[in-house]
Amino acid sequence: ARDFSCDTVLIVDDEEDVARLTKRQISQLDSSLNCIIANSIELALEIVEQSRPGAAIVDLSLDPKLGPESGLSLIEMLLRKDPTMRVI
Repeated sequence: ARDFSCDTVLIVDDEEDVARLTKRQISQLDSSLNCIIANSIELALEIVEQSRPGAAIVDLSLDPKLGPESGLSLIEMLLRKDPTMRVI
């Protein structure tokens, strides 16, 4: 396994409670990580441009009308912007 480290994690979820819970859990595991929450594809892409997170946790169903396609589309966009980003 390769070593991986990052200082910023992007959490993308349209459900605010889920995003906050995820952020809290990550912070409890490693308080040095900076967790940034985005509740839309547009905001997530803006944050990636500004903050360059090393990892992202993406809700696959960001847009309930589109289902999993919305999250999968975002993952593709994130990896186009930064192919080294780890995405969960």
